[in-house]
Amino acid sequence: MFKFRTSKFVTLLLAIMLMAAACGTPTQPAETQPAQPAETQEAAPVENQPLRVALYAQYIQWFPLEQALKDYQAAHPDFQYEFLTLPAEEQAYAALTQKLQLEAQQQKAPYDVIFGPTPFIEPSFLGKLGLLEPLDSYFPQETWNDVYPSVLEEIKYTGDGKIYTYPFWTDIFGTIYRPSMLKEATGSDTPPATWDEILEVCKQVDEKMGDNVSCFGGDWKFSHRLFMPILGTYTDKMYDDQGVIILEGEPTLKTLNLIKDLYQYMPANAAEALGSSKTFQANGVALEVYWQTQMLRAIQANVPADDVRMTSFPKGTIDNTIFWTAGAVIPKYAANKEGAITFIKEILHTQPLIDVSMLDNYKIVPFKTVVEKYQSENKLPVWAPDLIPLLEVAQPIPSNEYYLSFEQTIIGEELEKMLLSGQSPEDTQANMVKRLKEELAKAQ
Repeated sequence: MFKFRTSKFVTLLLAIMLMAAACGTPTQPAETQPAQPAETQEAAPVENQPLRVALYAQYIQWFPLEQALKDYQAAHPDFQYEFLTLPAEEQAYAALTQKLQLEAQQQKAPYDVIFGPTPFIEPSFLGKLGLLEPLDSYFPQETWNDVYPSVLEEIKYTGDGKIYTYPFWTDIFGTIYRPSMLKEATGSDTPPATWDEILEVCKQVDEKMGDNVSCFGGDWKFSHRLFMPILGTYTDKMYDDQGVIILEGEPTLKTLNLIKDLYQYMPANAAEALGSSKTFQANGVALEVYWQTQMLRAIQANVPADDVRMTSFPKGTIDNTIFWTAGAVIPKYAANKEGAITFIKEILHTQPLIDVSMLDNYKIVPFKTVVEKYQSENKLPVWAPDLIPLLEVAQPIPSNEYYLSFEQTIIGEELEKMLLSGQSPEDTQANMVKRLKEELAKAQ
């Protein structure tokens, strides 16, 4: 068992920051130092301070959070708030970590609650540095028992087992497909249920439609979008007790061989972020493995709604998938924590915002009672029945620093060598294992 020592953790963050700056696009947290308490002027009484609510800017067009705040204020005239939107450059975890860290040195925070972070991204570093408020005791145990088991595991930081994210939107991987294309190529519109069946279907699609349609879509260059989802169908233990991905053994080799076999059936832009999804939207892919929002994007791009469907993720040796969740976090030095909790309970987790998430924007609100209510009212979205049960067993990306610090880079680079430079799956696995051990040794 190893521990990620703070001094080396900070050194690693600095190195990542410098690399990101050199590349022009920050992909990792900025250099940070442990927060140091500092003497400050006495803070104004909480009741006189407006609740500072920050929302990631990409959600503002469709998530009516500001209107919900206005409606709540109309019913509670004493409630005061300040609504802030965080553009991409401010919500990037490098910038967000640095901003919270700097203000924490004065025992302050720029926001009282932030909506949008995903546990394996921002909270993985903010939790490590003690910049978030643990939420465990702010809600009754019944609330946490209502969260789907896999999501409950996801929102706990692996370093201390505490909950730092209140979950609200879950994206889960499944198979999105065009029934008409499968029917034309195979004679049946029933989607393949296993990886072996997908390979067989792809041979038929390639033979009959290969000039215009690629069979299989997936973001192979992004390990959490293809490699890891597939790996989870070959093992029910993707991570060790420290939350480090396990790359030794037969499951990884099976995954690499499968990706190599699938690569020939992917569109030319499959290495791009959402490249396969864009080609699917343009009627150029028969089936793809993505989360449910990409089904919505296809419909918005005028793919006929009755000719795009979604089912559970393909099976390897077990039923599994991967997912991630976005939600609300409270900075450690938020001035109005009581108001932030009120926001979560009485403004965020309310039926109007649940409905706009589940029904209009294809997001799973990952609470059992939410799903049961839709089921009892016969309102569960058509894409949901095959996906939601997997939240009982799916393996989340752990909320810790390892994936973004080096696992993602190692897996992506070795996959590229395999698919573009002819490196064998066996050598690819060996290199992944070797490089991961080296990085873990540096981190100790």
